Amino acid sequence: MTTETELHAAVRLSVNLLRAYVTRDQAAVHRALEGLDRQRLEQVLAVLIVGHDVNFDELGEPSHSVKALRATAALAPIDAELAVTTAVDRVATGESGFLGAVADLDDLTGQIHTMAVTTAVMLTDALGAAGALQETDKWLRTATT
Repeated sequence: MTTETELHAAVRLSVNLLRAYVTRDQAAVHRALEGLDRQRLEQVLAVLIVGHDVNFDELGEPSHSVKALRATAALAPIDAELAVTTAVDRVATGESGFLGAVADLDDLTGQIHTMAVTTAVMLTDALGAAGALQETDKWLRTATT
């Protein structure tokens, strides 16, 4: 069972990763998940899935540019970049839905980066970089109230 403190930490880690992608800070993207154990990684993934789904619904189910997804994925460590592009390609070709493509990835870190990349691109496309950062701040405020 996840405690409130663990949830806050998972939200903070998720937001840090999202902000790194939005600001195109490759060093921060690479550092974001360093040293995390499997349980914490699973918590981060859960936060990203919920956040993505909430924002996807709130923004009216926006489409995602494959070009923007690939460009943003290039900031990830190489294994994670491959995971993101694999999932994107599966969705773009109609082979799978988005969550199915993410779930089918073998690597938990790849799943996390895929969720973070798609969420960062979705927020940036819909709200601009400044608006995307404000939205991630809202995630933090929601988790701590």
